[in-house]
Amino acid sequence: MNWFYNLKIQNKLLGAFLIVAVIAGLIGWIGYSSLENIDKNADELYQNRMIPVKKLGNANAEFLKVRINLIYAIFLEDRASKESYLSKMQICAENVDKIINEYENYDLSIEEKKQLSEFNKYWDEYKNNTRQIKNALSSDDDKLLLKARTEAQENYARAQEYLQNLVDINSRYAENLQGENKENADTAKAQLLLLIAAGLIAAMGLGIVISKIISKPVIALTKISKKL
Repeated sequence: MNWFYNLKIQNKLLGAFLIVAVIAGLIGWIGYSSLENIDKNADELYQNRMIPVKKLGNANAEFLKVRINLIYAIFLEDRASKESYLSKMQICAENVDKIINEYENYDLSIEEKKQLSEFNKYWDEYKNNTRQIKNALSSDDDKLLLKARTEAQENYARAQEYLQNLVDINSRYAENLQGENKENADTAKAQLLLLIAAGLIAAMGLGIVISKIISKPVIALTKISKKL
């Protein structure tokens, strides 16, 4: 410690200010890094979780419309009405395909890819069933209609299950990211408080030490001057 006492007053002050500046810089760096991580997670949450959930919700709505329009087409007696609902059903089916194709372009996890593959399998089967039902309605083939309707119900239920699984996966990932953000914020808060406390203690300690170092020669000179 003697080397510090032997320094000039100017160098002592500069050293003290440098230590305080380093502590302040460390506080700022930790705060910035934490905010950057939180911002990154927030972007991930919105771009790759919230938007996909919205798209899957839209796909689910269009998927339901496909079934509703198909049911109307089956049970209505009027031929024109049947054709109208079959046309609406086709539009809704195309909307489902469009939304699912957009969803596939996102950065999907292995679990999502697996669930999506299963959905596409049963969705394709269901679309094939709707074509069979349409043909059965056109030809008044009750046997084919019954067979296609039975298969369609099963394939719809399975496709609906996997579509809901995709929604649940994205919701779970979003919750995890939100929890991670909260954890990062809490950790950053604790680190900042500790560093602020350390900075205050260091600044006060340096102030006391330097004031004593500076005051000693001043006091000595004062005593000498009084004796003259």
